[in-house]
Amino acid sequence: MEWSPRTFVMVAALTLLLTVPAQAQTEEGGSDNAFLVTGYGFATFTSTDGSGNGTFSLGFSPIFLYKVSDHFLFEAELELEYEDESTEVGLEYAQIDWLIGNNAMLVMGKFLTPFGQFIERYHPAWINKVPTMPLIYSHGQSLVPFSQVGAQLRGGIGVGNSGRFTYSLMVSNGFAPSGHGHVEEEDEHDEEGEEHDGEGDEHAESDFLDPVFLTAASSSNGDLAYGGRVSLTPFKGLEVGASYLDGTYDLEGELDSTMVGIDLSFHHEMFDVVAEWVDTEAQLEPHDDEILPDQQVDGWYLQPSLRLAVIPAYFLNRVEAVVRVGEIDFGHRDVSELTIGLNYYFNGSTVVRLAWERLDPSDGPTDDAVALMFAIGF
Repeated sequence: MEWSPRTFVMVAALTLLLTVPAQAQTEEGGSDNAFLVTGYGFATFTSTDGSGNGTFSLGFSPIFLYKVSDHFLFEAELELEYEDESTEVGLEYAQIDWLIGNNAMLVMGKFLTPFGQFIERYHPAWINKVPTMPLIYSHGQSLVPFSQVGAQLRGGIGVGNSGRFTYSLMVSNGFAPSGHGHVEEEDEHDEEGEEHDGEGDEHAESDFLDPVFLTAASSSNGDLAYGGRVSLTPFKGLEVGASYLDGTYDLEGELDSTMVGIDLSFHHEMFDVVAEWVDTEAQLEPHDDEILPDQQVDGWYLQPSLRLAVIPAYFLNRVEAVVRVGEIDFGHRDVSELTIGLNYYFNGSTVVRLAWERLDPSDGPTDDAVALMFAIGF
């Protein structure tokens, strides 16, 4: 979507409409309504050719929080990203939260998918310790849809002296192809096949098995998706979770996709470790009346980070070192990742990140990139 004055007016009007009721009811003294605007912004420079040339991009995500009472909350996030001379506007989530009791909350609307830890907790630029996403959650090509349209029940209970068990159970409209799947790539290589004669059939068959990346469906095909996540924190700092998601992604509700994940995190005063593994399986539409085997894609990442304040040097007090390794396996090919970065924190929500990333596909040359990001949460 191209950015225009109309878009500015829409955003301003939304802010005004949300702000006025909160202020009016507060002045009457008969309501505990409250309105808050928070969010984050970032700017990134990325160079991929090693010459110092590159591309700037930026993003701004305002988050609107409207507390109706102690039991009801509305929250929404807009996603505005500028890249390639155009601005894309998207609705990250918009949900109504109903606090039923101390251990349960009902959520309805569009919400972040309760799968693993990265989607709900770490993907905002000012929180994610690396300027890029892990391979399994790459923008536009994530193995798991980032959001769902439906309802979920979530909460937690204490376990022992310091432990905690949490749950998030959801039902949604299901999935839809994100536009990065096998169909487009098949057509592209079919055209190449006309130029390269016999080689075209081999390439087309191989690329047809490339993954179908999924996103949230705005309307149901009549076959709802189900899933969620459970986790256990046996003691402070350590959390282990398991996630599951299943639903169809075609208009007829016949092609099923299943996702399973395991995640782990450990947080200490001076270091953090986050790791996730995701395994996906999806049925494919028959090609030329031939039934294709199910698509199976899996991947993982491991990301340790260390605050350099452990070194007795004043200038390192605000510096953090981070490494991320990972891999995604498409069956006929795989891609591995190595990312090394340094973060400098001006304060708890303002950070500059510098990272070098190497992607090593099994069927081609390695790709190196350097990214510099400035991010602020507010």
